[in-house]
Amino acid sequence: MSLSDENSNAEGGNGFLSSTPSPLGEETKGGGSDGNGSLSFSFKTPKGLNIEMQSLEDIFAAVPEEREWTVDGILPKCGLAVVGGRHKRGKSTLVIHLAKSVEAGEVFLDRETKKGAVVYVNYEMALDYFASLSKGESVHRNFYVIDHPESRLTMDTVAAVIGELKKRGFETGMLIIDSFRGAFKLRAEQENQSGEAGMILRSLQEIGVKTGWLILVIHHHKKNTDAEGADKLSGTSDFGAAPDVIWTWSRPADHLKPGLLEIEGRMPPVEPLQVQLSPEKCVSLGAKQDGSEENEKQRILDALAKGKPLTGKEISDATIIPYSTVKKRLNSLKDEGRATFDIGTGKGSPQLWYSVTCQ
Repeated sequence: MSLSDENSNAEGGNGFLSSTPSPLGEETKGGGSDGNGSLSFSFKTPKGLNIEMQSLEDIFAAVPEEREWTVDGILPKCGLAVVGGRHKRGKSTLVIHLAKSVEAGEVFLDRETKKGAVVYVNYEMALDYFASLSKGESVHRNFYVIDHPESRLTMDTVAAVIGELKKRGFETGMLIIDSFRGAFKLRAEQENQSGEAGMILRSLQEIGVKTGWLILVIHHHKKNTDAEGADKLSGTSDFGAAPDVIWTWSRPADHLKPGLLEIEGRMPPVEPLQVQLSPEKCVSLGAKQDGSEENEKQRILDALAKGKPLTGKEISDATIIPYSTVKKRLNSLKDEGRATFDIGTGKGSPQLWYSVTCQ
């Protein structure tokens, strides 16, 4: 007898939806359609595994009307996220700024955050260097650091850490693993196998969803690649498939120049963000700029539009445009009649620039 034949013999002609015992396992719970749509129910397999069957209608009723975020629009409340980038280009620095903002419930890259505890599992750097990256004016009492908890990080440890924080009242939060290679110590061939790296990533994703926490993993890019976005991540394709969100961070070797944060995942499309990053600050410069002369002029005019006359150095700091370029653009704006300056007082008699509309 086929599986479909067995089911058809159950009361009502649909064994799974009947309240009578099912020949495939223990008695199912719940009923079938009541005329207003199907109902959720559960049953146990012959091996004792409980299966929850949720109707789409009940899922719609259970989930929030609006999606919940750790960082509005770019980082979900729970699940798995990966931050990728080249060696020594500021991945950890970026994530530490993120973590401090989440712990404090403060804006990150001009976006609202959901306040929660943060656990930073460090396998990447010495603690004195970590401390130098993390220093700031604010005190972050719910930002916890675990330094090399075991030789090779296990899922039991990840779950236990989150479980302990939940016992202490932190129902949601963010656990950061820096980095994947340091924590899980896979050989090169294992990192390229879905049976190894893929199982780790999908297990982390499952823990995040079940606990309501976000797990964020820092990972490295391939050494040489012409790929884009998630395809730059070193290792198996599961690095691109398993995470809910992937941040791809790139920055020129000159750390004074802004970097680019690309965001992709299970969310509406997000324009790449230009970010000025240092241990002291992490500032969004808005969507990726086209680098044209007119674009730079507009950024300068936006800075001048606040009304207070600015020196060239102050404009450079506000726009993150090199000072030499600022001087060229200001002179051009003066010739066009869109900006001018007065001579200030004091040492060097600096030029104080303002928009002609703010004169």
